[in-house]
Amino acid sequence: MLSQYDLVAGEFPKSESECVIVIGSDNTAIDLLMAQLGFIEETKFLSYFDLGTDGSGVADKAPEESKLIPYQTLLDKEYSLYYNNEVYKENDPAETYPFSYVGERTGENANLNVAEGEGVKLKVKGILKLKQGLDFGCLQKGLNVTEALAESFVRANKNSAIVKWVNEKSNIRNAVNELISQYNQMLPEDQRLSPIETDIYRSPAQHLNDNYVSGEIMRNYFPSSDNSALSSIIENFLKDKYFNVSVDKALQALSGSDKVRTISFYPADFDMKAKTLEYLDAWNNSHETAQKVTYTDTVGTMMSMVQTMLNAVTYVLVAFTAISLVVSSVMIGIITYVSVVERTKEIGVLRSLGARKKDIRHLFNAETFLIGLFAGAFGVAVTYLLSLPINLLLKHFTGISSLAALPLWQGVIMIAVSVSLTLISGLIPASSVAKKDPVVALRTE
Repeated sequence: MLSQYDLVAGEFPKSESECVIVIGSDNTAIDLLMAQLGFIEETKFLSYFDLGTDGSGVADKAPEESKLIPYQTLLDKEYSLYYNNEVYKENDPAETYPFSYVGERTGENANLNVAEGEGVKLKVKGILKLKQGLDFGCLQKGLNVTEALAESFVRANKNSAIVKWVNEKSNIRNAVNELISQYNQMLPEDQRLSPIETDIYRSPAQHLNDNYVSGEIMRNYFPSSDNSALSSIIENFLKDKYFNVSVDKALQALSGSDKVRTISFYPADFDMKAKTLEYLDAWNNSHETAQKVTYTDTVGTMMSMVQTMLNAVTYVLVAFTAISLVVSSVMIGIITYVSVVERTKEIGVLRSLGARKKDIRHLFNAETFLIGLFAGAFGVAVTYLLSLPINLLLKHFTGISSLAALPLWQGVIMIAVSVSLTLISGLIPASSVAKKDPVVALRTE
């Protein structure tokens, strides 16, 4: 961590209950972070989002609220980290949810002194910021605890009442299938519903409903029934309850699972990134679905967006280039025609010495071919020469060294296009000069 971050104040944590605050590389922190850390009152923070009197947008913060906070003020901060048993209380079985969230501790009289067995008292020991020249680090901005604390916190929460309930009692597949069985007794055999095979987990507390899917989906599984008693059973069973086919998200929200959710890789360069993706793809191709790795190439996604913008710019440039090619073709045709007019006597001499019409036409076609060949080769050569300093400049500012590139096969195509356009432009003048009368051509001065 210290290879990626500068310790600007305090010291690095030495015990499990000590933590650090990570700030921006320019010593800044957003107001949301300051509110989360307790430096901005909740009501004052929410007032930042009140619309102005004209309803045009978010009201500005008062000037005195955008101020510096001394490092020592941050280092003096202490936080209370409570276990699940202190923030989730078990309800009466008749209640809609088995547990209620009672973790709100606000106001001057709120008890934030953690007793033995209730949680952990955190002490901010150091302030870190990302080193100059780095864009990413292994820590997120804000409060960061030690790995030892995270592991002990998960161990304690695994034994909490709500986590045990989720693991032992939240699966309601049997209850739903029993309801389906009751419903099927009212239906003809060809209209009966099949029992559900997938595990279904019920939300333990309303506070955790965001980790579940609404019971409305389950309700739609049952067709409408004329039997009022059965409809009432279904309605009561599904009322205000939330379900999901997976319980992992809820356990993670309760810090009751030590499963690894994500692993982040930070390759040193683009070559190493390509090798990493190649390895992951090879792994996925050689393993079954359950063992495959689902990954997101963040930099690749960003580069894809950049490539899309570059393609748009390229299309515009190609359109302008096409216009310039048309103009150039016309100019080549004019130049070839002027050459024909100035060399009329020479053409007469060639014809009088036995040159055929097609020989004269071949002569001018050969000249236009050479013009196109040398012009195309010159343009490609200049492109390659300019790409070197351009890429060096782009690498300095963006870290990408191959934005300006012309593959060899594209260079060959460009030369072929140049030759083709010049030949087409010279066809009409070459054909006209081949038809000239040699006697008339000899008399021309």
